[in-house]
Amino acid sequence: MNIIFVLGSERLYSDLTRKYANRTEDRVHVIKLDKSSGCVDRDEAYMKLLRQRQIVNYFFGTGDETSLASTSLTADSGDLCVYRVVGCKFPLTMFTVHTSN
Repeated sequence: MNIIFVLGSERLYSDLTRKYANRTEDRVHVIKLDKSSGCVDRDEAYMKLLRQRQIVNYFFGTGDETSLASTSLTADSGDLCVYRVVGCKFPLTMFTVHTSN
């Protein structure tokens, strides 16, 4: 038995009911669920602000050490040593990908 639950969208419920009404095999039941009175639709401006905050929290953290965040390190150019390998031949096996099953 196939069941589709539709939450709070009369149009989607009507469209799906019409689409699956004539199926004889693999019947699909469409069930409409009403939203809870505590559910609130968010406007586009709020969702945009929420996405921007999530991006900032990802890159700069929230102060919580357990949160997933990228990190960056800053160093003076005088503290860096850059090496260049010239004229060295590497074995081809060094560039093969080894996978374990």
